[in-house]
Amino acid sequence: AENKTICRSRNLLAYFDEKDVLDCCSCDICKETLSKYWTSQKLEFLKNELSNLEWHNPYSIKELTKKIKGHKEEELAKAFRILIDKGILQLNSQQLLTWAFKKE
Repeated sequence: AENKTICRSRNLLAYFDEKDVLDCCSCDICKETLSKYWTSQKLEFLKNELSNLEWHNPYSIKELTKKIKGHKEEELAKAFRILIDKGILQLNSQQLLTWAFKKE
């Protein structure tokens, strides 16, 4: 039977007895789950909050989550993944986030 609720990466790793694994946020199941929570309206609000930050240096996910109030770190990390996919944020080789959108 095909799984329709558990992250494909997590499901595969469970087969190899890997237990403490986070969702990948990249597979079709994760993206479907993310889009239910992170609606276009919520993402636009988050994008506006992020655009008001000083982006002189890249931020770690932990640093950004301290600046954005009202969400858990894990939920914001998932939203950041969506914004990376949309080209609004970029993840550099040191796993730090930078603002990719041009300031208006």
